[in-house]
Amino acid sequence: MEVMIVVEAKVPHARIKEFQAGYASMRGKPRPLGWRQSLLLQDTEDPELHRLSTTWESQDALDKYRRSTNVPVVIALFRSVGVEPKIHVFQIQERLALAD
Repeated sequence: MEVMIVVEAKVPHARIKEFQAGYASMRGKPRPLGWRQSLLLQDTEDPELHRLSTTWESQDALDKYRRSTNVPVVIALFRSVGVEPKIHVFQIQERLALAD
């Protein structure tokens, strides 16, 4: 079953562009086995609130990635701008798409 990890924190206003550029810099780099997709989300009412939502093919794939690194790249990204994120892991129960 697919899982989604959501990592969120308030990024100081003065560091938002740096944070977003750090995320963009990951484009084109190799992805871990089992990684499916990642989204960078910014709250429309509180622009400091950012979430990184990443889909993994399974809990096992996510766990293997977490064991393979001291600090996961998305955690390091938040820490690079001086914040400690909250982490939530969700099982994806259903999926709807445009074709549905």
